[in-house]
Amino acid sequence: MKHNILEFSGFEWGENEEKLKGNLNEKLHKYNKETLFNICDLLDIHISKSATKKEELVAKLIKFLECPYVGETT
Repeated sequence: MKHNILEFSGFEWGENEEKLKGNLNEKLHKYNKETLFNICDLLDIHISKSATKKEELVAKLIKFLECPYVGETT
């Protein structure tokens, strides 16, 4: 699983970028905050649990899925 994650180079949205981003945003908002933290942990996205809102988590996940990076702290 980790190998597949490391091979991922980001989403290429194409012509329907806004629609696809909107769909992804809706899907991620369906998860509770703890699940979003777990996804961030799995993808090695460092996030402070104390002051992070659900909207911020979703935005960081979408940013990561567009352009993956290794262990950046934000």
